[in-house]
Amino acid sequence: MPSHGCQSSAAGVTPMKIPPSRRRFFLGEILKLPKRKQEELAELLRDVSLSAIISAAKIVADRLKFLSFAIKSFSGPGWFSSGCTIKCKKVLQLNRTLCI
Repeated sequence: MPSHGCQSSAAGVTPMKIPPSRRRFFLGEILKLPKRKQEELAELLRDVSLSAIISAAKIVADRLKFLSFAIKSFSGPGWFSSGCTIKCKKVLQLNRTLCI
């Protein structure tokens, strides 16, 4: 039986139909990548599922957002004032969070 170019994932999940406008968007983003980045993406997809790549990228993006917020919070006035103990505890908590 022909597969129509769709493959199910290893988990047996049937791929959903993607609207043409979204397909154009996805393909357009891939085609806008420099050739080297397209090759890197192809290499990644040989070893790792796209779903896993997206999950990992989301974790990294969330941590970067958190760091950005933390840096803004810790760089305010009074870093070396009497509130330093509280801020130092926050830094230790941040360090534990980043090591997860």
